[in-house]
Amino acid sequence: MYQRLNALHRILITSLTLCLSMPLWAAVGSLEFRLGPYISNIEYEEPGFMKEKGSLSGLAGRITLYESLAMMSLEVDYADGKMDYNGSGRIDGIPNTFLETRGLLGRSVLLDEAKLLTIFIGFGYRNLNDDSSGLVSSTGHYGYERKQIYYYVPIGIEFKNRLNSSDWRVNGRAEYDNFFYGRNTSYLGTISGYSDVELEQNYGHGYRFSLEFEKPLSAQGGAIVVNPFYRHWNIEKSQVTYNSRGGWYEPKNTSDEYGVAVFLSF
Repeated sequence: MYQRLNALHRILITSLTLCLSMPLWAAVGSLEFRLGPYISNIEYEEPGFMKEKGSLSGLAGRITLYESLAMMSLEVDYADGKMDYNGSGRIDGIPNTFLETRGLLGRSVLLDEAKLLTIFIGFGYRNLNDDSSGLVSSTGHYGYERKQIYYYVPIGIEFKNRLNSSDWRVNGRAEYDNFFYGRNTSYLGTISGYSDVELEQNYGHGYRFSLEFEKPLSAQGGAIVVNPFYRHWNIEKSQVTYNSRGGWYEPKNTSDEYGVAVFLSF
C-alpha cells in the first residue's frame, strides 16, 4: 500500500509540474455550471465466476472554472437502477446505487481564438452499492449487500470549441484513470453462519472517452449539451483475507459502461 501511495505521489507531482509549466498563449476566464439527467448500461464481470448487467439513471452536475492559468472542475454523478446477476444461479432486478465525485485541475492553452486544449489531473471517488440481500438465486443461493469503493487519479486531455456562433459545437475528452486503492465490503453477516468480509484491491486502471454536442441558446450564454460517454475499469485480484470460514478474495474484474447525459449549461 505504501509503495502505491509513493507511486501516486510521483504521478501527481510530475503531472502537476507539467500542467503548471506549459506556456499559456492567451487568458481565458469563464465559470460554467451544468446539470442534467443521464442514463447508462453497465456490465460487470468477474471472469469465470459471475457477471452482472443492467441500467442506471440519475443526475450529473459539473462546475468548471477556466481562469487564465488554470482549469478547475468539480463533477458529481448519482444514479440508481437494476442489475441482473448470473453466477451461482440467476437473480434479476438487484437494486444498485452509484455515486462518483471528481475534482480536476488542469492547464488550458488556446490553439486559436476559438479552440481550447486542456491537460488535467485530479482525484476521483467511486461508490457502487449492489444489494441483493433478501433475494435467492435460481439455484438456492442467498444474496447479500456488497459495496465497492474505488479511489483513483484521472489524467487526460479535453478539447473545447468556443466558437461564438449559434451552430452546434463538438467537444471531446480522453482520460486514463490510475486506480490506486479499492475496498469491497460484502455484508455476509445477514446470512446465517457467515460474517461480513472486507477486501482491499491496490492495482488496476480505467479509461474513459466522451463527446459533447453543444448548442448555444443565446449570445448571453447558456447551452444544451448532449454528452455520450464510455467508461471502462480493469481491476486486479484483491489480497486474501482470512476468517473462521477460510480465505476470501475479490477476483479480477472488469466493468464497461455506455451512456449519455443531457446537460443544461449556464
